[in-house]
Amino acid sequence: MTVAELLAQARQRLKPREGMLFPQREARAFLAWLLAKDEAFVLAHPEHHVPEDLVRRFWDAVARRQKGEPFHYIAGFCPFFGRTFAVAPGVLIPRPETELLVSTCLALPLPPRPRILDVGTGSGVLAITLKRELPTAQVVASDVAPRALALARRNAGGHRAAIGFALAHLANCWRGPFDLVVANLPYLPETWRPQVPPELAFEDPGALFAGTDGLALVRPLVADLPRLLAAGGFAALELGEGQASQVVCQLPPGLEPYRVASDLHGVERVLVLRFKGR
Repeated sequence: MTVAELLAQARQRLKPREGMLFPQREARAFLAWLLAKDEAFVLAHPEHHVPEDLVRRFWDAVARRQKGEPFHYIAGFCPFFGRTFAVAPGVLIPRPETELLVSTCLALPLPPRPRILDVGTGSGVLAITLKRELPTAQVVASDVAPRALALARRNAGGHRAAIGFALAHLANCWRGPFDLVVANLPYLPETWRPQVPPELAFEDPGALFAGTDGLALVRPLVADLPRLLAAGGFAALELGEGQASQVVCQLPPGLEPYRVASDLHGVERVLVLRFKGR
């Protein structure tokens, strides 16, 4: 079969819906992945013959995607901030919104050799990206899930990023002072579970949902920040809609809001706090 024939048939099977808004693009991405080419090649060569074994793998991927399995779990990788990271079931897939968290951190007035802590590292994309973008930084990271830490270590090795990892709940195993604490913790309210797209059923709910208002893990981390941060240090948190104001209303002594960054949809996605000191 040709590229054009495969994509035409895939168009009939994959229909737009919440969680899969651009199925034709996903089909092109699957085909490019299987052909070990980029999407530009797929677009420019509709007459290209696809070997039969790859045709079978393509339809297998399409069938899995029809059932809601996320594209990146099927392919086994995900792009993030210009790099490619391994992803696997049981570990949260990096979201484009989290790139805003990285760019916000990179714009902070950090010291020349900052000490950085990534809490709830998951696949390690935050810790690894910050280490690669700030080579002089000392970066450590923790997660409560052994599977996530194994994947984060694998990604760190693949990107040659020297990072210290630890199995821990939030930041319990770390002692400051840190110049930057960064966290993309679960922040979806439990009440959202019945209405989320089918893709989220394939991801670890413990990496998505956090109590009735989504802040069950963010609150204790914020309360711990005065212990973790150096005077003048920063904490950068990814949050859901309306949560930044809730966090700011309950700051412990010594912490003050420094900046709020909104995503492309206008959601106040990243909250930066500054520790004035004791």
